[in-house]
Amino acid sequence: MRVIHFPFFSESNWIARTSRAMTDYNRSGSNTTWMARIRGPRQLGLKSMLIFKIVHRDEWAAAHGEYAGSAKDRADGFLHFSTAEQIPSTLARYYANAGDLVLVAVDADALGAALKYEASRDGALFPHLYAPLPFSAAKWVRAITRDSKGAFVLPNEMV
Repeated sequence: MRVIHFPFFSESNWIARTSRAMTDYNRSGSNTTWMARIRGPRQLGLKSMLIFKIVHRDEWAAAHGEYAGSAKDRADGFLHFSTAEQIPSTLARYYANAGDLVLVAVDADALGAALKYEASRDGALFPHLYAPLPFSAAKWVRAITRDSKGAFVLPNEMV
């Protein structure tokens, strides 16, 4: 596995810049089967940011002190997270028919070296946690509701 560290110029678009750089890297004729892991924003000299975990309410309520992940997380060997920009597409793709969800906002910096940003099949970088999520890293937990047309409504803190 190759570890790639890219320079970034602003916190708001560091993930977008990295996705483009990785795509360009792959197009240059390099090994296309690698998966890049990059450092989080704190290690790059940027302010800490929130990442988000979508969880079924009953799974979150059943956890004590830490959340070990959904069955999918445990099968994959890491907890899947999303950035704020990735939440709508994650909900649409993986939770379209789900109800009773909560959104857990997590301080990415609090997760340390166990948090990796890795490329998905389409090249987008997603945060993956290779450890249980300690409750102490959660900044807030809010319900994800639906409007009268069935569309997801994110917590006010996300708007």
